[in-house]
Amino acid sequence: MEFEEPGDLATGINDTCLDCVPLEQGKEYVLFLATFDGSPAMELNPIQSAYGGTPDADGVYASVHSANTLTLSDHELRALSGR
Repeated sequence: MEFEEPGDLATGINDTCLDCVPLEQGKEYVLFLATFDGSPAMELNPIQSAYGGTPDADGVYASVHSANTLTLSDHELRALSGR
């Protein structure tokens, strides 16, 4: 899936985001994305839209951003995805 992070040059625009945590290629993430016709998907917001791709022993996904106080459980993720 094509998706753009702030600071990417996918659209030829180098926008910056001081609150963003760059995602590492090859790692798995749970992302909350916005989509628009004719452009790559992008994170809903830089702080609360990215979680590690594997839950801990309690079924909770860790946020990628240290300022995010919201948690995401495996149960909540299944409910959101309809599974």
